[in-house]
Amino acid sequence: MNVTRFQQLLTKAFAAAPRRRLHGANVRTLATPLPLAGPLDQALDSDEERELYAGTFEAWPGNVHELLDTHGLRAALVGFSFDGFGPVSWASGLDAIGTGRRTYLCF
Repeated sequence: MNVTRFQQLLTKAFAAAPRRRLHGANVRTLATPLPLAGPLDQALDSDEERELYAGTFEAWPGNVHELLDTHGLRAALVGFSFDGFGPVSWASGLDAIGTGRRTYLCF
């Protein structure tokens, strides 16, 4: 994954969001959540990554975690796991994506 490209895409997505100060930090909040699938797909930079991950991020959040973890960008803040009746279980939580000087709170 091209981490620089991913950072640029997140910066662009948040550029127009209103900024406010909160405990000494500049905070920008989007009016609607930004699905990470698009920026992650655009940041894939090798044929191997595209073959493995392209188009899977929305349906398989585990791939989001795997790719971000591989590049040291994700820190899990709080997580919840739910057992399902079938072979599939669910998970949700809050993660921080750190890209240099900026951190993005994601769910």
